[in-house]
Amino acid sequence: MSDAVAESQGMISHFCGTAVAIAALTATLLGMNGAEVPLVVATGVLAAVICTFWASSYLWDKLVAADERLDAGATPGSETEPAPLGRAITAGAQLAITIQGVVLGLIFSLSDQGDVTVTSKVAVIALGAGVIFGILLITVSGDSIHGPSTHAFVILLFYLTLWGLAYGLISIVSVVVLS
Repeated sequence: MSDAVAESQGMISHFCGTAVAIAALTATLLGMNGAEVPLVVATGVLAAVICTFWASSYLWDKLVAADERLDAGATPGSETEPAPLGRAITAGAQLAITIQGVVLGLIFSLSDQGDVTVTSKVAVIALGAGVIFGILLITVSGDSIHGPSTHAFVILLFYLTLWGLAYGLISIVSVVVLS
């Protein structure tokens, strides 16, 4: 694994670790200050989702390193060329934006404006933030990712897009199930 890739993966790992700590601390503080139970649960589950992303990223890095060791002994020209990361990230972001937009539309069409819970408001904010991060991601990713710093930035934006989606959906489910 090249030093540039290792540097990129280190930046992503630090970001994920910080995000887990912030989400877990926020859930704890919300619980201690008597916030709505669905909001505390949704925030705690978000910390678990971020941990899952972090663990998946770590596992992926190990698999890539194993593949690179296997490729070192392969016959030249036998490997297949992967699709550019930029197109894959853009497709994922478009899907996330679409899902978030549909859910936001459903929330607004099905909710009474008078009795919206704090957790529902947090869900709407998280989904809206996910849409904004997704649009930014599509804008910057283009067709290709040029180096480790841009790779790390695009992956972080992608994670923020998906975490916005996850937190919004988890918050809505928490309101429905726990209220």
